Amino acid sequence: MILEILKIASIVVGISVGIINVIVAYKLLTETKKLREVSTKPELVFSLVAVEHYIVVGRLKNIGNGIAYNIEVKSDIDFQIFSGYSLSTAFRELKYLAPNQYFDISYGHINIKNEIINFKNHTLEISWTDTKEDLGIRNTAKFFLSKKYFKNAPRPFDFTQVTEAIERLREEIAKKKC
Repeated sequence: MILEILKIASIVVGISVGIINVIVAYKLLTETKKLREVSTKPELVFSLVAVEHYIVVGRLKNIGNGIAYNIEVKSDIDFQIFSGYSLSTAFRELKYLAPNQYFDISYGHINIKNEIINFKNHTLEISWTDTKEDLGIRNTAKFFLSKKYFKNAPRPFDFTQVTEAIERLREEIAKKKC
């Protein structure tokens, strides 16, 4: 009788351990799936970058590990940027960004007072999808860009740099007139 009880108890314990193993494996599998999804998602950021001491570009960069598709950039206000485009049309050619890839638009030149001519404070709303097919599931990010950014950015200007900048501007104007 005791042997039969021990057999039944060992069967119950074996079944219980098996069920617990299945539950733990399922939980680990779902956590692993979530981690994989997060680690392969694209993540877009926008920043203003001084390419040289006097040129500023807006850089949209994918800092994630997946490709960002169907990228849309909207601004709360529209104004002319240095490249001759309006801010709202500058991003139209952009369709996707691979990991660590970036897309630059020229915001303009910083003058001696650390200002960009015609720059206006604005918010950019950027949205993208994780797949080529736009299934209505969009990731979004908002970035506020302020004139104060340039006021606080230290820029070492000397006479040589200013004259070189003026000469480059003359060359660019001459190219545009042609």
